Amino acid sequence: PSAHWEVTVLQARNLPRLDVFGKADPYCVLRWFDGLEVEEDEVKGGLMHWTGNTSSKLFKTSTRRNTLAPVWNDSFLFPIHGKPSGEEELKLSVWDWDLGKADDFVGTLRIPVDKALRMQ
Repeated sequence: PSAHWEVTVLQARNLPRLDVFGKADPYCVLRWFDGLEVEEDEVKGGLMHWTGNTSSKLFKTSTRRNTLAPVWNDSFLFPIHGKPSGEEELKLSVWDWDLGKADDFVGTLRIPVDKALRMQ
Protein backbone atom coordinates (compact mmCIF):
# COMPACT_ATOMS: atom_id res chain seq x y z
CA PRO A 1 0.00 0.00 0.00
CA SER A 2 1.09 3.53 -0.68
CA ALA A 3 -0.41 4.92 2.54
CA HIS A 4 -2.53 4.06 5.55
CA TRP A 5 -5.57 5.77 6.98
CA GLU A 6 -5.84 5.51 10.76
CA VAL A 7 -9.37 5.38 12.13
CA THR A 8 -10.11 5.56 15.85
CA VAL A 9 -13.53 4.58 17.18
CA LEU A 10 -13.92 6.66 20.32
CA GLN A 11 -17.38 6.08 21.78
CA ALA A 12 -21.13 5.89 21.33
CA ARG A 13 -23.89 7.44 23.42
CA ASN A 14 -27.58 6.83 24.05
CA LEU A 15 -27.67 3.31 22.61
CA PRO A 16 -31.03 1.57 22.94
CA ARG A 17 -31.53 -1.11 25.61
CA LEU A 18 -31.71 -4.35 23.61
CA ASP A 19 -31.10 -6.96 26.30
CA VAL A 20 -33.92 -8.20 28.53
CA PHE A 21 -31.63 -8.16 31.55
CA GLY A 22 -29.04 -5.41 31.71
CA LYS A 23 -28.24 -2.83 29.11
CA ALA A 24 -26.27 -3.73 25.96
CA ASP A 25 -22.95 -5.34 25.09
CA PRO A 26 -21.98 -3.22 22.09
CA TYR A 27 -19.18 -3.57 19.58
CA CYS A 28 -18.52 -1.75 16.32
CA VAL A 29 -17.67 -3.31 12.95
CA LEU A 30 -15.73 -1.14 10.48
CA ARG A 31 -15.77 -1.97 6.79
CA TRP A 32 -13.80 -0.24 4.07
CA PHE A 33 -15.51 -0.31 0.69
CA ASP A 34 -13.57 0.58 -2.43
CA GLY A 35 -16.40 0.30 -4.94
CA LEU A 36 -16.62 -3.50 -4.73
CA GLU A 37 -19.66 -5.03 -3.07
CA VAL A 38 -19.77 -7.66 -0.34
CA GLU A 39 -22.80 -9.33 1.23
CA GLU A 40 -24.22 -7.16 4.02
CA ASP A 41 -26.25 -9.59 6.11
CA GLU A 42 -23.63 -12.08 7.29
CA VAL A 43 -21.93 -10.17 10.11
CA LYS A 44 -21.71 -12.07 13.40
CA GLY A 45 -18.97 -11.37 15.88
CA GLY A 46 -16.95 -9.41 13.35
CA LEU A 47 -16.86 -12.20 10.75
CA MET A 48 -17.70 -11.61 7.10
CA HIS A 49 -18.68 -14.11 4.44
CA TRP A 50 -17.21 -12.66 1.26
CA THR A 51 -19.20 -12.90 -1.97
CA GLY A 52 -16.54 -11.57 -4.30
CA ASN A 53 -13.32 -9.64 -4.27
CA THR A 54 -11.66 -9.44 -0.83
CA SER A 55 -9.93 -6.09 -1.27
CA SER A 56 -12.36 -4.42 1.16
CA LYS A 57 -11.12 -4.39 4.76
CA LEU A 58 -12.94 -5.40 7.94
CA PHE A 59 -12.16 -4.66 11.58
CA LYS A 60 -14.02 -5.03 14.88
CA THR A 61 -13.70 -3.12 18.14
CA SER A 62 -13.66 -4.79 21.52
CA THR A 63 -17.04 -5.60 23.09
CA ARG A 64 -18.04 -3.43 26.04
CA ARG A 65 -20.26 -5.13 28.59
CA ASN A 66 -23.51 -3.84 30.09
CA THR A 67 -23.42 -0.24 28.86
CA LEU A 68 -25.45 2.16 26.72
CA ALA A 69 -22.50 4.56 26.40
CA PRO A 70 -19.49 2.45 25.37
CA VAL A 71 -16.00 3.93 25.20
CA TRP A 72 -13.79 1.94 22.84
CA ASN A 73 -10.81 4.11 21.90
CA ASP A 74 -9.80 1.38 19.43
CA SER A 75 -7.63 2.34 16.42
CA PHE A 76 -7.28 0.57 13.07
CA LEU A 77 -5.05 1.09 10.02
CA PHE A 78 -6.69 0.82 6.61
CA PRO A 79 -4.28 0.49 3.66
CA ILE A 80 -4.80 2.96 0.83
CA HIS A 81 -3.63 1.88 -2.61
CA GLY A 82 -3.02 4.73 -5.01
CA LYS A 83 -5.16 7.81 -5.39
CA PRO A 84 -8.75 7.51 -4.04
CA SER A 85 -11.33 7.11 -6.81
CA GLY A 86 -14.10 8.93 -4.91
CA GLU A 87 -16.12 5.71 -4.51
CA GLU A 88 -14.50 4.59 -1.25
CA GLU A 89 -16.45 4.72 1.97
CA LEU A 90 -16.09 3.61 5.55
CA LYS A 91 -19.12 1.91 7.09
CA LEU A 92 -19.41 1.63 10.87
CA SER A 93 -22.09 -0.69 12.25
CA VAL A 94 -22.87 -1.06 15.94
CA TRP A 95 -24.04 -4.46 17.19
CA ASP A 96 -25.19 -5.78 20.56
CA TRP A 97 -23.42 -9.06 21.43
CA ASP A 98 -25.71 -11.85 22.63
CA LEU A 99 -24.69 -15.22 24.06
CA GLY A 100 -26.13 -18.19 22.17
CA LYS A 101 -28.13 -16.25 19.58
CA ALA A 102 -27.62 -13.81 16.73
CA ASP A 103 -26.28 -10.41 17.73
CA ASP A 104 -28.71 -7.48 17.51
CA PHE A 105 -28.15 -4.72 14.95
CA VAL A 106 -28.11 -1.28 16.62
CA GLY A 107 -27.29 1.16 13.84
CA THR A 108 -24.92 2.18 11.07
CA LEU A 109 -23.00 5.17 9.73
CA ARG A 110 -21.49 5.54 6.25
CA ILE A 111 -18.64 8.00 5.73
CA PRO A 112 -17.51 8.86 2.18
CA VAL A 113 -13.72 8.71 2.43
CA ASP A 114 -13.10 11.63 0.05
CA LYS A 115 -15.15 13.93 2.32
CA ALA A 116 -13.42 12.63 5.46
CA LEU A 117 -9.98 13.23 3.96
CA ARG A 118 -10.93 16.83 3.07
CA MET A 119 -11.98 17.45 6.72
CA GLN A 120 -8.49 16.66 8.09
